[in-house]
Amino acid sequence: MELRKVYEMGRGTLLVSLPKEWVKRYGLKKGDQISVEISEGGSITVSPLELSKEPREAIINYPLNSDYLANLLVAYYLSGYDTIKIAGKKRIEYTHRNTIKKVLDQLIGLEILEEDSYSITLQFLPDPSYLNPDKIFRRMNLIVQAMYKDAIVSTLEGDYDTTKSIIERDDEVDKLYFLLIRIVRSALMEPKIARKFGLRLIDCLDFRVGAKLFEGMGDASCELAEKIQRIEGKRLKENKELLLKLANKFSEIQNNLIDSFLKRSEEERFIPFPLELREDIERLKRNLLKDEMNLDCISFVSSIERIFKLLIDLADLSVPLYPLIK
Repeated sequence: MELRKVYEMGRGTLLVSLPKEWVKRYGLKKGDQISVEISEGGSITVSPLELSKEPREAIINYPLNSDYLANLLVAYYLSGYDTIKIAGKKRIEYTHRNTIKKVLDQLIGLEILEEDSYSITLQFLPDPSYLNPDKIFRRMNLIVQAMYKDAIVSTLEGDYDTTKSIIERDDEVDKLYFLLIRIVRSALMEPKIARKFGLRLIDCLDFRVGAKLFEGMGDASCELAEKIQRIEGKRLKENKELLLKLANKFSEIQNNLIDSFLKRSEEERFIPFPLELREDIERLKRNLLKDEMNLDCISFVSSIERIFKLLIDLADLSVPLYPLIK
């Protein structure tokens, strides 16, 4: 952090000089206009009015092992690089080409631009300023809540094909997670993107945390879909009403929380959270385990509990709940 002195000029006009290196970097001169934004926390953000972003390129020197290659590709993607080039003096092996293509299947917007025996150039095609984080967040919300609802409802109805498709939908949640993290990071590095979507620093942090919670809910839904198919049909039918109540209430709560979260207004935040659902989960556990200690039933209820706890964490982005549940 650098400290600068405030000067007074004329009658009450206060001045602060701009850092010389920053002025040189953006070629500013006398008469140029700059953007000044005042945040709620008291800080001021100064940026050039028209800042043309230089494309960022990352170079990966080949050869290297598959795991390290995959990790580097994801890291550069999340860090907002526009172009990633894998190149070296050795031909890129078939297994490594497959590794690259598998990673691309998980990253929205990153495509192969050029490819030959010794190099592969990847480029992120969409402009981050056109990728709305609110819409991506809502999309993650819809997929995740459909996953755990379908895991319960489709199994109760004997529709096991729908239950099996839940794992495929988890892959889509992971893709959206990576995309949202990339956009949030880009907004932190480029004030222009943050301004376009009305994002404050705290909003970027909340999106990051919320996206991770959605990813966790997707994983828990996959566990739920796997375990519920192993439970005896009679046990499920005896608890059908309770299971449907939990699935529907979870979905209703989640929608309310997301609407509240995206309002970004302290006055309009959603407050009520039905913590009494914990009693319903305990009742489900007692009903499923009343005759014997079945490991599949225990794992199934644990997945439901995990989703419930993640919903509480999601609510904490709108209203602090921890003092209420300890």
